[in-house]
Amino acid sequence: MEQVAVLKFTLGDRCEDICIKDVQLWASEPRQNEVGVKSLKGRFVQYVDLGKLPLWTTKHNASWTCYTVRSSTLGYFASKLKHNRRGIVVELVPGGELLVLHRRGSEVHCLRLTNEIKKQADAQIAALVPRATSKEGSIDSIVQESQRQKHVKARAIRRSVQTSERKIHFNETLSKLILGGLRLRGVPNTQVGFHKLYKMTFDAAEFAHREELKCKEGDISFETLQETVETLLKLFCKS
Repeated sequence: MEQVAVLKFTLGDRCEDICIKDVQLWASEPRQNEVGVKSLKGRFVQYVDLGKLPLWTTKHNASWTCYTVRSSTLGYFASKLKHNRRGIVVELVPGGELLVLHRRGSEVHCLRLTNEIKKQADAQIAALVPRATSKEGSIDSIVQESQRQKHVKARAIRRSVQTSERKIHFNETLSKLILGGLRLRGVPNTQVGFHKLYKMTFDAAEFAHREELKCKEGDISFETLQETVETLLKLFCKS
């Protein structure tokens, strides 16, 4: 085996002052065209389920065995890598390359993630199925159309919510105005015909403002609605 690098990494934005040190990366075979032991720095990004990683991340990518002489690093791995499926994602700084530390039996291994394998697989698939897209267009256009439809649906939902909120506000204001108007006229809610008078006034006012309620923007002013209610109550309460 040959030592490739020594890694140290911080535990993310919230724990920048805590650093895991002396993660020695060892290759099972001698390297070609590379000499010396690199010093790598990184930061913790997240945990990942290895079983959910794409196939290209676990095939043909470089993998090293991890060793350390620091008890704190051993304790960290023992605590965080209790299960074989769990991985610790570390982003190298600078560069942004990703490493995944995971347990394999009694050992901790480091998987190096690169996009080269994915690019090669994508190129091979594109060469094998050059006409895999439908008549409606390329995969990119299909994705764009799907996103556009999602945005259209989202806007429709927002408009529907806004319309519902305007209608609720209209009903609440109208109800308060009618009840206030009836109290001013000395009509108690215990009087026979009170509920019929209330409903008749409510329905008439709603009908009078039906076109304004259909509008997508702007609320019916309090003064306008109050004037409508007063006119209707004067008419209905003449006797």
